[in-house]
This record gives sequence, structure tokens and C-alpha cells, in this order.
Amino acid sequence: MRLDGLTSKRFLVGEKTDKLAPLTGLRFFASAAIVYFHIQGSYGTERISFPLANGVMLFFVLSGFIITYVYPELPDQKVVIRYLTARFARIWPLHLTCFFLTIILYIGWQGSPEQTKNAVINVLLLHAWVPFLSVIFSFNSVSWTISVEAFFYVMFPLLIANFGRTWIWKLSFAFGLGLMMCAITAYAGVPISGGPNQVIGTTLLSVNPLARLFEFISGMCCCLAWRRYGHLMPRSFAAASVIEVALIAFMLWYGLNVSAVSWAIGQATFPPFGWWLNFGPALLPCAVALIFVLASGHGVVGWVLGTRPLVFLGEISFATYMVHQIVQNSFTYHFSALQGMPSWLALPTYLLTTFIASTVLFLVVERPARNWITGRSRLRRPIGQEAMAAP
Repeated sequence: MRLDGLTSKRFLVGEKTDKLAPLTGLRFFASAAIVYFHIQGSYGTERISFPLANGVMLFFVLSGFIITYVYPELPDQKVVIRYLTARFARIWPLHLTCFFLTIILYIGWQGSPEQTKNAVINVLLLHAWVPFLSVIFSFNSVSWTISVEAFFYVMFPLLIANFGRTWIWKLSFAFGLGLMMCAITAYAGVPISGGPNQVIGTTLLSVNPLARLFEFISGMCCCLAWRRYGHLMPRSFAAASVIEVALIAFMLWYGLNVSAVSWAIGQATFPPFGWWLNFGPALLPCAVALIFVLASGHGVVGWVLGTRPLVFLGEISFATYMVHQIVQNSFTYHFSALQGMPSWLALPTYLLTTFIASTVLFLVVERPARNWITGRSRLRRPIGQEAMAAP
């Protein structure tokens, strides 16, 4: 059965497949980029000019690709409910666990009206919509991306409908939303940075879900293109390896220069547009090309990413992403002496603690909660690609 270039596989919930194993491994590197972005300058690390924060963009594009791969169609309400249940089971239990960990380990609970309000907004995954850093980064600060993902999940049933024939309109609409956020920032005179309770361009252009939708739909389009044209990728190990290595080399080179490109475009048009590009879209074509190439995984990079150790690191990458700042802040709050340790000891201590915490959360919270919720809703066990369709 064909559906606008997407092969219907009766909603691959729970279908075990190793086809996209390299993309699971790729998730580890997206997560690692964010971890290094947050610790650079600490534990003896050096600050680097590569836009590591774009690891979030890579997560969003991967999410669009994988969810489209797993759910090529949502034909009726029953399937939509199953899909939404699976997505809820994928992110919310771990989000809630990390929310409480931040309170227990270093924030504490004062019960003030402001903290209570922020807690409700945070638990309901609505904080990315509030344009104040004090709300967006409340509690487990990285969870703002999960708030954005929740919006993508809700929008997906509308986006996937007749996607093979409407993708260009939906992609254009999402790009238009990004331009709209740029225009609002420019014509309202919103500064790019400011205080925690001030509306700033950073919150409107890099956090607001409307500004990030373009990345998610780009991932959906990448999946559509891969299903239609992925068979044209060379199957020769040598040829595929050349393409993979060359693409990564170009991506690294371009990443080192992308800020300058975004700045130049902003100067030629208007600054908020350049800022928005720098937060994700400027590096987006490289991310889409990388996912398209690695989805086939015929070369050496795909082989390495598909090895068991990297696949496991990719599987726990969501937990790594969610817990790494909790570990970092806990070290600062409880073990400030760690900052005075030699880098050869402080950095491995932090990384090992983060790895252990990620593994425990994955094995004790994330996977069991996901399986229990989907089992209660009469879904098949969400293994394989469904289990990796998240930030």
C-alpha cells in the first residue's frame, strides 16, 4: 500500500527494526553537543566556536523524520489517540521525574505564588510559550525543548494529513511563522537579550514553538524525500563512506562559519532574521542532508553509529539531555570543591556521574513508564523506532 510516497506499514508502533540504527547513534552526538555547550569553560574544558546549541535543532529535525517514518498516516481518531498516548509516554514521565529531582537536589520548594505558578506551567509543558526566561528556564531548564516537542506532537496529526501532496505548503507556512516572529521582534523593538522577566528576542526566536516548527517539518520532509529517493544512495561501502565523511567535514567547516553568515544576512535584511537563522535554520540544510545520508547507513560513519555501544548511548540520550544540568547544578550546589579539582579528575567525574544517572533514569523510569503506559492503552510494546522518536 502506497501513501503519497510513504509506505504504509500499519503504523509501526512497536515494530522492531534496525534500519535506522545510525540515527539512534546520531542522537548521542546531538546530546553530547548540548552537554558540552553547557559545561564549556568548566571542569577544565575549553570554549569552542562551533554552534553546539544547534544540537537542539538536530533533535527537532530527527524527531520530525522518525515520527513521520513511524507514523506515515493517522487515518482515524483511534490511531491518533494511540499516537498521542505513545508520545505522552515517551517524554512526560521522565520530564516529571527530572522536575522533582531539581526541587529535591538544589532548588527546594518555597511554595510562593510565583514558584507554584511556574511549577504548574512547567509540569503541563507550556513554559516554552511564556516569553520570560524566569519561566522558560524554571526548574529543569533544558525541559523547554520538551515543551516545544509537545507542540510538535499535537500538531503532527494535522501536518501528516495528505503530507505527500501538501508538504511544500506546510514547510512554507512554517518558514512564514519564523519570519513572523522575526517581524514581531523587529517592529516591537524587542532586544535580543535582557532580564529574566523581560520579553527578549532570544525567547521569541529560539524558544517559542512557532519559531521552531520549521525544523520539525523539515525533518518530516527529509523522511518523505528519503522514502522516495533514498534508494538512489550508493550501496557500495567505499562510495557511501566518501559521501558520509565529506558531508560531515563540510558540516563542521560550515558550522564554524555559520554565525558570520547569519550575521551578514541579518545586516543585509534586518537583525532578528539573522538571529533566527543562527538559532537553527542556517545550519538546517546540513542537518537534513546528514540525516538523509545516514538513514541508509551504508558507509563507515553509518556503520560506526550503528554499533551497539553508540546505539545504547543514543537510546539513553534523552535521559542524558534531561539530567545533565541537574548533575551539573547539583555539583555546584553540593560539591563546589569539584570546581577546584584538576580537569583530569573533575571532567571524568562529571561525565561518569551523568552517564550513570542517564542509564538509571532510562532503565528505571523512562523505559518502564513508557511500556506501562502504552501497555495500559493496549498498544504494542514501543520498541524499535517509536522508542527513539523524541528529543
